[in-house]
Amino acid sequence: MSRENCNNCGKFIKSKNECAAKKICDCLKMQYWEPIKNNTEIYQQAINVYGFRNQADMAIEEMAELIKEISKWKRGNRNFKELLEEIADVEIMMMQMRLMFDDENEVDTFIEQKTKRLKSRMEGEK
Repeated sequence: MSRENCNNCGKFIKSKNECAAKKICDCLKMQYWEPIKNNTEIYQQAINVYGFRNQADMAIEEMAELIKEISKWKRGNRNFKELLEEIADVEIMMMQMRLMFDDENEVDTFIEQKTKRLKSRMEGEK
């Protein structure tokens, strides 16, 4: 069998239909973000209805639930459905946090800077 790599993440795959990192690289596709960003109006309504402080508290709660699911996963509980559900909850709350705190889209600038720094660090480790 010839060596093949996943088109998304570059990792070695056993066959054309199998990628060991499929769950990860599928999440990195740009269309992954479309459903989240396309619901900005709903997120703003949630902030208006529940209030700034309540949504900030909810973001903290959702992040704690994600931490719990990641800890379970590390201990061997491979319930991806629960883990993915908590990731979705956190991402929804992060979009609300952006609406609440990021008037000038500075988060995107920080993401770009931090991604470049990560890339540079990884290139330095080769």
